[in-house]
Amino acid sequence: MRPVCYTPRMDHPTHPQILLDLRCRDTAKRLADVFRAQAATIWTAREQLPAGQTPDIILTDAAASDWGSDVLAATVRIVDEPLPDEPPPDGATFEGQDVDEPEADDVLSSVWLPRNVSARELTIVGRLLAEIVRLRRREHAEAELRQKLVDAAQTDPLTGLANRRAWDATLSSRTTDTATAMRLCLAILDLDHFKRVNDEQGHDVGDRVLRAVGQTIRHCLRTDDFVARLGGDEFGLLLWIPDETTARLVLDRVREGIARATADASATRVTASAGFALTPADSAGKRPVTPDSLFTAADAALRTAKQQGRNRLVSYYWFRG
Repeated sequence: MRPVCYTPRMDHPTHPQILLDLRCRDTAKRLADVFRAQAATIWTAREQLPAGQTPDIILTDAAASDWGSDVLAATVRIVDEPLPDEPPPDGATFEGQDVDEPEADDVLSSVWLPRNVSARELTIVGRLLAEIVRLRRREHAEAELRQKLVDAAQTDPLTGLANRRAWDATLSSRTTDTATAMRLCLAILDLDHFKRVNDEQGHDVGDRVLRAVGQTIRHCLRTDDFVARLGGDEFGLLLWIPDETTARLVLDRVREGIARATADASATRVTASAGFALTPADSAGKRPVTPDSLFTAADAALRTAKQQGRNRLVSYYWFRG
């Protein structure tokens, strides 16, 4: 049996692009003539494919896994008559059976045809697959555009970090989720005398410093940690830290990394001050922890660090109310 497989490509032209990867050359020629009449682009061997390109429709003798599970979206199997007695796979249309609703990334359709299928029937199949190609391209293009807009709305364009909008949403989520709220560490980091860099060396150097700071913080943190540029030279960090000692070790490593990284970006040494607060392990008898209260606590600790001479780390202690 020879399956015909389809995968959407957003960067393809209007007409479908088809690979005929068939051992039977007579069958390949007959199918090529039918699909070429529909203005499709035809390749007759895998070696003819441009580097890195995947065809829209694949007529192949090979197993579907040869192309990867993310490639296949529709299958037309050409089999010897009589048609098989076993029912077609899920999502198939065969002898009037209903079509199950597929998942978004699952096979879209599976149709069984006899080997002596007529040119007219193949033409209909080709047109249907071409329409699927068109619809799936549009669907993927729209989804990609939506994701780009979401990413742009939540990303700081200078550093590539999350912005204040993404910070507020993530902070709210992590303080209300019981799995992350316990021992959550919120830190606010501010560069010391950063205005001097802009005034004395120019904003280009200042931007280079900010990019180096963003990259350094990201490299110093774990996958589950979160960092955002809150504005100017201020950065917010959300860490899942078990205790204050560990928090200090992590945040001091970040500050030391910033001093090293910015030495190459600026003629003057740039240091950082930071304040942090941890949600209490036992909240009984203590103030309730909210996004605002946790941020306010870390901000108060940052102000203390500034008042004590900068280039230091200060923690906020929750007190019983």
